[in-house]
Amino acid sequence: MMHSSSTYIASKVRLILSGVLEIKGNECLKRLLYLLDYGSSANNFGSANIPKTVVELVCLICYSGLPEYQKNVTRGDGIRTLVTSIRRCLSNGVCTSRRSFALHFYHNVFYERTCCWMTAEEWEGKDALLFYSLWGLAELVQHSSDTDHSHIKSNLIKTVQEVLDNVSAPGPRWLAANILSYFGVYGFPNKHDKGFGRALEDKEHTDLQLLFANGESVSVHKIILAVQCPSLLPPEQFPQSAKTTDNFLVKDVPRKCCPMLRKEVRFSARVDQQALLKLLDYVYFGYVEAGEDLARKLKTLAKSCNMQPLYLMLCRKIPQWGTPIPSSDFTDALGPLGFQFADIILEAEETEKMPWACSFCSLLLPHMHAHKFILQSRCKYLQALFLSGMQERLPKVLPSRVENHLRNKYPIVRFSRSPLNRLPFMPFILFYSSFHQHLAWQFLFPAIRKASKVPVSWEALIKLVRLIYSRKLPDPPFGCLWDNMDTKERLYELKPYVEVYWLAEFWILEDVQEACFTTIISCLDSDRQLALEVMKLAAGFSLWKLAEVAADYMAPIYHKLRDSGVLEQLDELLIELVRDASVRLSQGSGGFPHL
Repeated sequence: MMHSSSTYIASKVRLILSGVLEIKGNECLKRLLYLLDYGSSANNFGSANIPKTVVELVCLICYSGLPEYQKNVTRGDGIRTLVTSIRRCLSNGVCTSRRSFALHFYHNVFYERTCCWMTAEEWEGKDALLFYSLWGLAELVQHSSDTDHSHIKSNLIKTVQEVLDNVSAPGPRWLAANILSYFGVYGFPNKHDKGFGRALEDKEHTDLQLLFANGESVSVHKIILAVQCPSLLPPEQFPQSAKTTDNFLVKDVPRKCCPMLRKEVRFSARVDQQALLKLLDYVYFGYVEAGEDLARKLKTLAKSCNMQPLYLMLCRKIPQWGTPIPSSDFTDALGPLGFQFADIILEAEETEKMPWACSFCSLLLPHMHAHKFILQSRCKYLQALFLSGMQERLPKVLPSRVENHLRNKYPIVRFSRSPLNRLPFMPFILFYSSFHQHLAWQFLFPAIRKASKVPVSWEALIKLVRLIYSRKLPDPPFGCLWDNMDTKERLYELKPYVEVYWLAEFWILEDVQEACFTTIISCLDSDRQLALEVMKLAAGFSLWKLAEVAADYMAPIYHKLRDSGVLEQLDELLIELVRDASVRLSQGSGGFPHL
């Protein structure tokens, strides 16, 4: 209630609490700081003391909200104690959620899982002690001076940075970002995700020049601005049709996309160049470093550009409960918003005939309009592929005169894979050139398409591209949706993850491989009958590690499978894998060694 958005409620609670603490407030504060210091020590840090410590942290947060006690809190070594507590939380691995000890959460139906509906991660995260330690530290840093924390400044910043690197819950990340704002860092720096910062520095594939009044300029990418900061793009860059796909016809594209020829935007002298460059740093890197004077200018610009998360951090306000983290998810670019800037078409391997109609073009095969810049920024394999200077080809069915005409004006780059194996040396169809060249190709010869396919199914391509754009692998169905599926339906949902797992090996996407492997294992845990089909898929893709894991799941019922003749569906090599897994299990040395 002290941190209520209602000024009346917050002031009233502070007044009441000040009256209660008037007699023994300082004495209780000293005792409280001693208990927190004692609880954060290595010998006393454990799950048994966490509920008590959380209550003490809440008391400290209340003290820090009262002006008459703020100096005593900051000078009482409270900052060092909280930094130590945060480091213990990060290294200890013992997590106690708020609902595990808060009485009002017991038997609360609103916090129980209902059927297949699952909530996202709670805003405060799974570790209540970490959350309240960060909240207390944010309050103390806010009311302290440089001299109060100069002796532990480097340790404090390093600890808070570890929170941003290793914690995914929005609440702790917001509090960590709020703390860093007092040290001139605004945003969410993360060693695991550098955003598109390198592309801004190297000026790779830029398609827009921002010109300042003094004649200087900076090169940027329209698709990045369109998703992260559309206010920097002129309104004509967003045709009315970009808001919906229902009435977006191919014949309307050339007229509506004429403004896309614009390659530069000029700013007046009223736009502060340094502030705008810092704003671009935030857009590309996810954070920005700025001194006090520049931060004030940047705050004005962030407000004008409707960059609310950045504006909130520049104001150094602790966010309201439930405020989402600014996302690096670019999946919106795969829709109408990003189609205006698409320069690549990805087609899936055609497995079976399916009705298809694209809202943006006339191609009748399943495909996605994507962006080379985003693909290569998040996949080194694709970066090397795009920069390898592949020979441009055209379909041989074209008349020679038309072919010669289009070879110069409307090039198509095709990457094929070897038919002798499944090595994705050239894994996609990549039709690319400029946006208008691609459109001209569609209008002149909409029925002529001869090229290699992406060596994965349409379902796998969707998951792969969305993973690249969002850095998060889409989850399979869960709960009762999964429980009510038969084995055939479950296999249909699981197969794309096997395909992406295979492709990720060659694209050197180790984190993607790990995510797919974990998903596959969780599906096998819930239905061992999938193991036989997974083994077939794994063998087809030469994924022998996955085949061995599937064999481990089949080992307990090996004799039943052998007697029923089910194993006859497999090659002798695969049968041998299952037999070996069964022998290891019978000898007591089994137990899924690959998990």
